[in-house]
Amino acid sequence: MTKKKNPKISCQDPDDAPPLTQEWFAKAELREGERVVHRDRPRADFAHHAVSARFDNGTRRIEVRMSSGILFSFDPRDAYGLEDAADEQLAEVEVAGAGGSLHFPSLDADFSVPRLLEGHLGPMGWSPGRRD
Repeated sequence: MTKKKNPKISCQDPDDAPPLTQEWFAKAELREGERVVHRDRPRADFAHHAVSARFDNGTRRIEVRMSSGILFSFDPRDAYGLEDAADEQLAEVEVAGAGGSLHFPSLDADFSVPRLLEGHLGPMGWSPGRRD
């Protein structure tokens, strides 16, 4: 069986592939077999977001559950503004910004969930001082 070639793609080598621009996404199609099920870039409301957050006293970690079902956690001693926080302050963690951020009310500290998922626990250029 010979593989069908897509006539719209003119590159032979993956390194020659066209750049993924806004124009490219505007023309993109998602297909199931021959049927088009979606055109253009998926809407932002398909993005996963935090649905709950809590401080686990046993592990001393902040746990975040995502709408995708993924659960991730981080050590607050490694996070900017949480390094010296009391357990009671960490237990106040709440999901804010439609699931896009975590807020610690008594510490006046906020964290972007997408940046946490990328491993950023503080502002640009900051790195935790604690090392175990």
